[in-house]
Amino acid sequence: MAMAVESKVPFIKANVMKCQCPRCPVQGNSRCAQQLIAELQNVLERETVLPREVPGLYCSSGLAGCGGLDYRNPCMCGTCPILNEEYDLAPGGPAGFFCKGGRAVSYREFGRLGETGG
Repeated sequence: MAMAVESKVPFIKANVMKCQCPRCPVQGNSRCAQQLIAELQNVLERETVLPREVPGLYCSSGLAGCGGLDYRNPCMCGTCPILNEEYDLAPGGPAGFFCKGGRAVSYREFGRLGETGG
């Protein structure tokens, strides 16, 4: 049975506004991400913001919905105030590249996600 794991970071507009992902070089050549980045200011003017409308906060929402991300470019997760100050994500997993590795979970939950039966 699959275990539901909640993110350590709530997907709220205040966190979207602090997120460094829209400036991340990993998304620099993704046409999809660049289109979302261009529309982000308008999206943030609304009361409700949906994960599919935001090219970021992957530490909360999980994997990037856009293709064309270049993981050879440097990840900016380590510079993010959400990672370092707000939710202290550094001790949990995955360690950066949330756009590729999925949302932030605690060590305990991260260990369970990697377990196999037996």
